[in-house]
Amino acid sequence: MCAHAVRVAIERLDGVESVEMSLNEGRATIRLADENGVALSAIRRTVEQGGFTPREAVVEVAARVLVQDGRLRLRVPGADEIYDLPSPGESAFERDIGKAVLIEGRIPVPKQGETPRIEDVKPARNRDTMSQRPRNPADRVESRDQ
Repeated sequence: MCAHAVRVAIERLDGVESVEMSLNEGRATIRLADENGVALSAIRRTVEQGGFTPREAVVEVAARVLVQDGRLRLRVPGADEIYDLPSPGESAFERDIGKAVLIEGRIPVPKQGETPRIEDVKPARNRDTMSQRPRNPADRVESRDQ
């Protein structure tokens, strides 16, 4: 499958608004509709089925902070995906347990059986304008594929 076919396949996922591919940069920029149910794992699977190797995803995502198995995690509603927060960034989100937050970060491709984690987590630039109902799962996903 060529990059064009992968772009079309991603665009066909329910909740995807647009896909921009850059072969030179090895990156796809994917915009998702508000309150969609697109899982990052589904996007990565589509990329793999197209013959490409998914890399880390740079995301802006609305999620709920929760405690699970003694760790702070982010749950992305709609897609119902859960991501571990790295230890150094956990304290910044302790006050947000149970609340919806809008964050930016990187999600590496998880190893088999590993809980996905989000790294370099920080509040999104437009955090103050977020509505009470979180958008699902991301406004923007950039997947570096090669």
